[in-house]
Amino acid sequence: MRQFRLVHIGVSAALAAAAVSGIGLVQAAGAESGGTASVFVPIAPCRLLDTRPGADNVGTRNSPLAATETATFAVWGTNGNCTIPSTATGIATNATAVNPTAASYVTVFPADANPRPTASNLNVVANGAPTPNQVTVGLSVAGAISIYNNGGTVDMIIDIVGYYQGFTDGGAPGPQGPAGPQGPQGIPGAAGPAGPTCPAGGCVAYYLGHDAVTKQGSMPSPVVDIGGCFHLPTDAIAQVSLRLPGGAKPTSVVVTAFDNTGGGTTFTQYQLDSFNTSNGAENVRSSPASTHDVGIRAIVNLALNSNLPPQSSSASYVLDIQVAGTNQIFCAAQVTYTF
Repeated sequence: MRQFRLVHIGVSAALAAAAVSGIGLVQAAGAESGGTASVFVPIAPCRLLDTRPGADNVGTRNSPLAATETATFAVWGTNGNCTIPSTATGIATNATAVNPTAASYVTVFPADANPRPTASNLNVVANGAPTPNQVTVGLSVAGAISIYNNGGTVDMIIDIVGYYQGFTDGGAPGPQGPAGPQGPQGIPGAAGPAGPTCPAGGCVAYYLGHDAVTKQGSMPSPVVDIGGCFHLPTDAIAQVSLRLPGGAKPTSVVVTAFDNTGGGTTFTQYQLDSFNTSNGAENVRSSPASTHDVGIRAIVNLALNSNLPPQSSSASYVLDIQVAGTNQIFCAAQVTYTF
């Protein structure tokens, strides 16, 4: 069964935006613990749908969503004014609720999510002004999203600003064939083939509360009203395996966390470490211990050392989380890296 995880982030700045919400972005990879890195591909903004009738209408529907109605919309292929490839696993959008007739909330989620998430992406009041929000949402196995309206009627507008696609390793190699004759000597000083590249700002991978595994304590149920986040057990030690592509070196790690009590008195420590992949020994401490008063909501930007080894068969990265007290909620980590 293909699983999707909740994301509380959009494009690279989204971790710092309190209004951003998202549902179901990073895929689970089989039974592995830890997350599968995804790459964000920005595009020129395009309109996937506008349910308003007349000249405003875009897409396959020209009427508002009724109370408790769930409507499904295709994303893969050409729909509305957008063309999104079938390799996309999620989309970053600007979602807007228009013409609400009653107080309600709207949830945008992968079309095959069951049960429907109870988190809300938009909250509206009767006859209120258009209500926008940045929403990052995963796609179903068929490349579709669904939109649920809880009360009254409301028109919906979805503009896509980019999509996500995961790294793949191409599968296991086949058997080695017989050796051929030795080729001619290469040209001295000639450059080898170009390696993987990232945009000027670096590649970005996202990891979620679901990706954390505890090394002390047990992981309880997810918090349904904070999409994709996890309560961490009292005085827990948890880790998130980054699983970056080969040759990648982290340049920035930003963590989003909450204190469920709202008291802002508990301190939690975050640290990026590199470990020897074969025996689990620590290679290098990639960031100094960073202890923060979580408060109601915290954005933690880790200070990284400059001598980081690249991800390889002998070096891999984990985000260490050490919890002091109770009611600590880890939501997401945004990792920027270069080759």
